[in-house]
Amino acid sequence: MEKHYSLYLDSVRFLAALFVVLSHYVRYDVLNETMSAYTPDFGREAVMIFFILSGYVIAYTTDIKKQTLIQYGIARMSRIYSVVIPLLILSFFSASLIHAFSHDDRWYYQLTQAYLYIPFHALFLGEIWNTVERPPLLTSYWSLGYEVWYYIFFASAYYFSGARRWIIAGVIFVFMGHKLWLLLPVWLSGVVLYKYQAHFSMGTMLARTGWLLTIASLCAFKYYGFDVYF
Repeated sequence: MEKHYSLYLDSVRFLAALFVVLSHYVRYDVLNETMSAYTPDFGREAVMIFFILSGYVIAYTTDIKKQTLIQYGIARMSRIYSVVIPLLILSFFSASLIHAFSHDDRWYYQLTQAYLYIPFHALFLGEIWNTVERPPLLTSYWSLGYEVWYYIFFASAYYFSGARRWIIAGVIFVFMGHKLWLLLPVWLSGVVLYKYQAHFSMGTMLARTGWLLTIASLCAFKYYGFDVYF
């Protein structure tokens, strides 16, 4: 990937992360009312950007690196669990301290069965079908419950062929449940974007104009409240 394009994608990722953090600051009253009134609320849209970028990058890395299924699995697991395992331990430890000093019982059922819930969260089962379970103090953990299963679904479609692809991908698809189905097209749009981008080209001026129009359209979408309406 060209350096300037990689830098552009990193910049988009950084801005999306910034919008997510700001949306949480507003939601949890970290910012006062005056500051919140002037804070752009693009949290949901930023998460969608993350999903699209995720699909795009996964499609790119598997295409460029020519990884085997085992290499793909090791690469994904090493990136995820190097962060997730320490985070889960810190989550349960912090919740235990809060419970000990304030008798906050919100996570008591998880703390008393940490031997079950830590593996449960480590397997990203908290968003399967109608399940809504997140680790203590980690409300944003839900997105990993989507993204990791999209990694798995992608691998089942990419690394297998014929009847095995349909069977394995079908089983994983059914297991994921309806909540994950709803955002799967968003994630897959990143895969499609990478796969077919070379088939379409346009002039620099047209591309920049389209880029500016998408930003203007997003701002109008938010300003007129279409996101709430839909």
